[in-house]
Amino acid sequence: MLIGIDIGLTMIKVAVFSLGGKKIALEEKRSSIVYSEDGFVEKDMEELWKALSSLIKETLYKHDISVTEIKGIGLSAYGDGVITLDKDKNIIGLGITSIDTRSKHTWGSLLSKSQHQELFKIIRQKPFLGTPLPILHWIYTHDKQRWEKTEFVIFAKDYIRYKLTGEIFLEITDASAGLINLNTRTRDLSIEETLSINHLTEKIPDVVTSDQVVGEVNKEAETDTGFKEGTPVVAGLHDVASTVIGSGCINHSDTLIILGTWGITVMSSNSPQDHAEGDWMLRCLPKNNRWLMLQASPSAGSNIDWFVKTLKQINTDNNNIHKVLNTLIKDTLPGAKGLRYLPYLHGQKFSNQTLNALFYGITFEHELKHFYRAILEGILVDRIKVLAQFEKSIDSSPSMLTIQGGGSKNNTWMQMFADATNKTIRVLQSSQAGVRGAAILAGVGVGLFNSIGEGVEIIKDKEIFYNPNIQNFEEYKEIQESYQELINSLV
Repeated sequence: MLIGIDIGLTMIKVAVFSLGGKKIALEEKRSSIVYSEDGFVEKDMEELWKALSSLIKETLYKHDISVTEIKGIGLSAYGDGVITLDKDKNIIGLGITSIDTRSKHTWGSLLSKSQHQELFKIIRQKPFLGTPLPILHWIYTHDKQRWEKTEFVIFAKDYIRYKLTGEIFLEITDASAGLINLNTRTRDLSIEETLSINHLTEKIPDVVTSDQVVGEVNKEAETDTGFKEGTPVVAGLHDVASTVIGSGCINHSDTLIILGTWGITVMSSNSPQDHAEGDWMLRCLPKNNRWLMLQASPSAGSNIDWFVKTLKQINTDNNNIHKVLNTLIKDTLPGAKGLRYLPYLHGQKFSNQTLNALFYGITFEHELKHFYRAILEGILVDRIKVLAQFEKSIDSSPSMLTIQGGGSKNNTWMQMFADATNKTIRVLQSSQAGVRGAAILAGVGVGLFNSIGEGVEIIKDKEIFYNPNIQNFEEYKEIQESYQELINSLV
């Protein structure tokens, strides 16, 4: 058996797979986030470890798992953010998460344009506020005591791995968030020199590959979790990379769209495709030196959540509003009768101007179903725009897109994606690609699979496909043009 563990910002999951690829067990538990000062978004890592170790024990007991049959443990966790440990490997403060914005008043303003340009040449991307460098820059300039105590800079997955094995490493998919030179995939003193952060490089642990066995379950972890002492633990990977692998999107131009609260578009590439304007992030993918172009935006399911929450205020019969809306839009046509919706509830920068969400073109003809369809189409157009950037970058266009997340359960929306892109849409029946990817990496690491590709073929999910309607495709091209015209008129 193989174990996959996935640590999300708000949810932790433990899955058990047979060596033949069958999912034997899956258990999950919510995990809390700590909000304190303005922009501080953190996690209590000790509390997280207790919750995870308890969930592991529950999973093993509930499903009568023989721990002697577990061949390897794979890890996946939310990326970015920062965790700092002292010389005794004790955590300093709370773990800083990827949605932390404490550096918003300092990052960028304290660096010259030439420094940003030099940094881009090394890490091949523009760090956003929740990535390690802005956070470490803030700690270095605003929390000297924490900086002086820091011996190790790691990520969430690395901390869980440390609790399991007692070993501390960084892993390549997380480290590529700005802590290494992406041209050489190694630590680079010039990063700290560019940012004038003294001793940064020496605080970065050795970087290992995602499928490398880097330790074994130790005696203390055996007591905490119920795993058998000596069970191999592989390095693991960033949760988006794990979802990419668990979804089977591992070859050049393979594309995954995740429709959750955030919209995330990820495309695999044979070469590192950066973007000078910083429109996307670049991450290593642990397969034959492949790379991931990754663009994440809150302009996705958060719009639907807002709309449903608003409707609930006037709903008196307690109907399932999601179900009602999805039934209503089945008889609507592309274009929502001319109604347009920009899905930027959290703001979106265009040139030097920020646009917020809006409905445009409202007339007496528009009913509730048109507003809902316009929201779905607005999110759809936003994701297609990112896809077009990726395709242009690698000069290749995939014939199929894989979609994951809660939005993939909306059949009408998936058909809209197929029609608007003129591509086949592939949807996996479960939403557990993250733990599946972690288990696949565990199998590769312990030698049960010869390659990630072989693991993907063995541990895979059932699929549903949506084929495009060419007539609707022609109409959606005009709809996308109208959205661009609207944006142009506002900026």
